[in-house]
Parts: sequence; structure tokens; C-alpha cells
Amino acid sequence: MKNRLSFVICHLSFAICLWPFCLPASRAGEPAAAAAPPVKEEELQRKERALAQSFPWLLSTPAQKAAPKAAKPADADSSLPDVTAGDILMRAAGGLFRVAPKATLKPDSVSENEKAIRDLLKSLDQHFSQINSALAADAGGQAARSGAGKAVEAPGNYPNVPIALVELVKEHRRMCEAPRGVGAPPAGGPRLSENLELEVLTFTKDVEIEQAQGQMVLRGQKITVVRDLKMGLTELLEATGSVELATPERKGKGERLVYRTQYGPDGQVLKDEYTIRGDEANGAKATLWEGDDIIEAMEVFSDRRLDTFRVRGQPVANVKMPEPPGAQPQGANPKAPAAPPKTQASAGGLLPDFGSMTSGKIRIRAEREMSYEGAIGRVRVTPNVVIQKDAPNGSVFMIMNSDEALLTFLPAPAGEPEAQSGVFAGSLKTLECLGRVEIKTETQTVLCDRGVLDMQNNTFLMEMKNPKDEVQIYMLEGQDVGKVLLVPRSLKYFLDTKELQAGGAQHMKRFTGTPPTNRGPAAEKPTAPKPKGTIP
Repeated sequence: MKNRLSFVICHLSFAICLWPFCLPASRAGEPAAAAAPPVKEEELQRKERALAQSFPWLLSTPAQKAAPKAAKPADADSSLPDVTAGDILMRAAGGLFRVAPKATLKPDSVSENEKAIRDLLKSLDQHFSQINSALAADAGGQAARSGAGKAVEAPGNYPNVPIALVELVKEHRRMCEAPRGVGAPPAGGPRLSENLELEVLTFTKDVEIEQAQGQMVLRGQKITVVRDLKMGLTELLEATGSVELATPERKGKGERLVYRTQYGPDGQVLKDEYTIRGDEANGAKATLWEGDDIIEAMEVFSDRRLDTFRVRGQPVANVKMPEPPGAQPQGANPKAPAAPPKTQASAGGLLPDFGSMTSGKIRIRAEREMSYEGAIGRVRVTPNVVIQKDAPNGSVFMIMNSDEALLTFLPAPAGEPEAQSGVFAGSLKTLECLGRVEIKTETQTVLCDRGVLDMQNNTFLMEMKNPKDEVQIYMLEGQDVGKVLLVPRSLKYFLDTKELQAGGAQHMKRFTGTPPTNRGPAAEKPTAPKPKGTIP
């Protein structure tokens, strides 16, 4: 064995020695091979990589492709990534699932359209069923993360298809069957809803969608993107599982996000809205940050086309009220001495400083809903509303309780920049509290049925529903002792002059004990503490 191994080594060494002589050499009379050219400096420079403009399977799309006749509105809210334009980066740690269903819709054939939509939804149901099975197998039968693989399922015959996608498909059918206009003949050319061609992309596990141009990022455990291939537009974006979104203007987080857009036959914007929901099972609310403002609720809905939003499920809003017209913003003159915080004496001692509600930070919370209509500048909060104003040192300055609250905002004059520090635009015009109104400060308590702060007239009106009832104003002078002012029907307070305009003969008494409340669950009318005597 040793001799055989030595023989092999010797032959290997001999072959290595002969290897240089076996190289091809130039023949006699032939010129030698030219030496390789030297490497140039520019050849060592890094070359920029061109990003792909579409997915590989879309490179062979037809040359004639319909396009919307009207672009997206320039002033649209940029709260979510626009996956219809620009360079979009999508990445995920799980898988990518794609399906491109088609359906032929005819404006004059309801039965055929119904069958086409039914077949399309059945194919989508099978597609999402495979995705759910793959996610369940990957997680070992259990969700690996909170919300991972979960989908809001549609009722009926398509349990695996998200409800938003089912509604999108049915809207295409309604648009196809709806007449173009009263008395107008059908226009030539294909309509937006005819020959429906969708592309459904689903990314799973630690998904992130980024748009570099708009500096927008959307994250979630499962994100589905639905595009209309014929129009080249994204119509639906749904994210579930630890959803986070970030833009230069605002940030938000929740358990589920649905972004929906829709365009008409002529490219006009018909729908541009999004919904962020919290985790109802765990009681975790959705959160939206905009500037210095924070909104928390179980559901936040925003219609960007109509400039409205609706917050449901125990909403809480920490907002900074826009400065009144002509007022100098806080911090604009750092050299000016800071104004001392107002005390109760600065408001006359009898009533709280209602004018402080027009600026600074306030906290609004309710049991059910908060809605905002930007076109008319109105906010409605209901029911069991609590509006809290804090002092500069962080302590509670004033609390307003009522069954319902209405806030209206005054737009900026023409030619002046609009005062908007967060979710509300314009300066506070009126603040109206309705139903069992209770206003409390450290030393004062006001009880009435309706309270209206009118900043255009600089007044605060307190009213009672029943003309025989009295507005009650309690003023503490010590521990469980003070005075109460009783005014029939109404009382108007002028913020500038500190004057009072009573609706009847007013009288004042002393009281002992704690001021009453009309916010109890069974309280219909407050019962005043036992008076000690009438003050002359």
C-alpha cells in the first residue's frame, strides 16, 4: 500500500512539473498574443442600478393601456403609501402570493354579470384559502404573532375573502350596470368597470412597504394589495397584524388597516378613504399622531376626499387648539417674558376663565364617537363628553362635562395662512355643551342644561331647559363652605368686561358641604346643599 501511494505521488509531481510546458505557445513566424489592455479608472467606478418599473410578469402587458383622464388631487392627504406611482419597495420574511382574476361585465346583462362576479369571487376564495392554509402550516397550527395570518372574513359563500375585497368587486359590477346619466346615450369606448382585470398580491410575515419619494412606510404581518390592471390603479390595500404607518405628516398604529380608492369612468375620484382599527379582543385602541395631536379609539375612519374623519369606540383626543386670528403663536418671541398662568381671580372670581379653552392643549374624551367635518369646520362628540383644560404647570385647570359637545372652527381670512397645528383647522368659533352640563375648577362649579362659548362675541351663555329652573354657580371659600349664585332661566357672562346678564332675579346663598353634581347615572337634576341663609 505504501509503494502504491508513493507511485501516485510521484506521477502527480511529474505532471505538475510538465504543466507549464503544455501551455500553447505561438508558432514560428506568428506574432505573440497582444497583452490585455490596462484597467481604466472609470471601469472601477460603481454603476447606478436602474430600478424595475414593474414586476417581471407584467412586462408583457398590452401596449394600449387605458389611463385615468384625471390625476389624483394634488391636495390629497398623504397619510398612506401611494402604491400607484413612484418607486415602491416591498419586502417580507414570509411568502408572496399572486392571483390575477378576470371577469367580463356587460352593462345590459344582469344575469351574466352575476355569474361572472360569482366565479371571480370563488377563485379568490380558493386563493385566500391556500394562503390561510400555508400560514397555519408555517405557524404549526397556531398564530406565531398577534394578528399574523388573520383576515377579516366575508360572510356567505366566500368565507376566506376579505370583506373589503368583496365590496370592491361588487362596486365594479354596480358601476358597470349603472346608467351614465339621465337622458344621456351610452358613450363610446370601454367603461371603467367593463372587462374587470384585477391583480391581488399578498405578502406575509414582517411585511414592509416603503415609498422613497413620499417617505412613507407601512408595516404589518400580512398586507394585501389589489390593483386594477386595465387602469393601472391601486384600489385596495389591507394590512393586518401589528400595523404601523409613518409619513412626514402623521403616524398611526393598530391591528388592521384598510385603504380604499375608487375612480369614475372619466378618472374622477369617487372614493379615497382609510380605516384603522384596534385590537378589540385585547382592548388595545388604534392610535393616530398628527403634529402634536394624538387620537386614540377602537376605530379611526378618514375620508380624504370629503375632508372628514370619524372616531369610534371610547375616543380620546389630545389636541392643540389653533391660535385665534392675529394672535402670536406660543414661542414665537423667545425673548419676551412668559405670561404668568391665569388664576381664578383673573376671571373675576365668580366664573371660570372660559376664554382659556380657545388655545393651548385640551383633552376630549367620550364613550362612543367623535366626528369632524372639515368643509364646515364642525366637531361633534357624544355621549358623556369630558373636555379637560390643563394649566401650564400640568395640573387640571377646568373640566367640562356634558351629554354632547359641538365645536365649530372659523377658517383663516383670505390671504392669511390657515392656522392648523393638527387634526383641526382654523380658530375656535364656538363651543357648545348640551345636556347636564357641569363645569368644574378647583374652587368653582357651574351646573346648567346648556353652555355656549361664543368667541366672536366673547360671551359664555348658561341656560336651563325649563324656564323655572335655575343656573347654579358654586364658589368655595374654604373647606366645604362657600356661596352659591342661583339665576333663573339663563345667565350670560361677558369675557372682556366680566359683566353678567341674568335671565331673572338672581340671589346668592351660603352653603356647606361639597358642591353637587348632575353627572351621576341616576341624577336628573342636582340637589343643592342645604343653604345657611340669604346673603343681602
